[in-house]
Amino acid sequence: MLERRARKWVMFILLIGIIVTGLSCKKNQEISIAPPTALAPVTATAVAPAPVPTTEPAPVTAQSLSTTFTGMAFISTNEQGYKEYLHAQTGMVFVLIKGGTFKMGSNESNYEKPIHEVTISDFLIGKYEVTQGQWQKIMSSNPANFKKGDDYPVEQVSWNDCQDFCSKSGLRLPTEAEWEYAGRAGTSTKYYWGDSVNDDYLWYNSNSGSSTHPVGQKKPNGFGLYDMSGNVWEWCADWSDANYYQSSPKSNPKGPASGQYRVLRGGGWLVNVYYCRSARRSRLDPTFRDLSVGLRVVQDSK
Repeated sequence: MLERRARKWVMFILLIGIIVTGLSCKKNQEISIAPPTALAPVTATAVAPAPVPTTEPAPVTAQSLSTTFTGMAFISTNEQGYKEYLHAQTGMVFVLIKGGTFKMGSNESNYEKPIHEVTISDFLIGKYEVTQGQWQKIMSSNPANFKKGDDYPVEQVSWNDCQDFCSKSGLRLPTEAEWEYAGRAGTSTKYYWGDSVNDDYLWYNSNSGSSTHPVGQKKPNGFGLYDMSGNVWEWCADWSDANYYQSSPKSNPKGPASGQYRVLRGGGWLVNVYYCRSARRSRLDPTFRDLSVGLRVVQDSK
């Protein structure tokens, strides 16, 4: 009898549990079916692109110096698409010029004839002419006539002076062929911007105010090099020979084995724009110094 009553109580308790559980489930179901939050309308502002992550350039350290270019550290790619490197000792910026073949010379004068094909290997060249500040840093002196600031090109330097600078800095003067290849930057016109005079690109006697100017104020050429025409003449490594082009080797010509004068290129603030053409050649005694003559330096890529 007691056993039958116990079973009834158990059945009653189980029934009550089922009813309570059912009510709880129903309540939970009613809570979970609330209407979803409306989606925001798609607009131009709602689909703004994700921000592009940026990183600061790594500081120049001994570890970051390029093993390909002695004493150089990669810093950026310029607007023209060429890689730029910082020379740690001088603080100069160099542009890596990829080698290639071009037409050197012109028919403007006998000294520039004949037009001939030349092939140049890769090399690094200064983005700017060597400044007074950079010369002072290496040579502990400033020979310039126009001492107007560290960012003005150094002048009053002979070819022999430039050899001392290069020896101390581990750099060198460009060959005449390298200079013209870099100056033309793929062009075949009189100037690297075209055949007509354009004061946006150079300092010469008509716009210089009888003085040099800070480097890099005019527009660059197609390699991102500044003042390849005008401001100051630039010494080249070669001896000068008016007939050299007639027998010049095609690959990386380095000029005659000897001579009396050294080559100058690019024109300067003191001369007519005609002398600032890409193919124009000039020459001076290697001991000569002038307030319109400076330099630009290069480094081999090996």
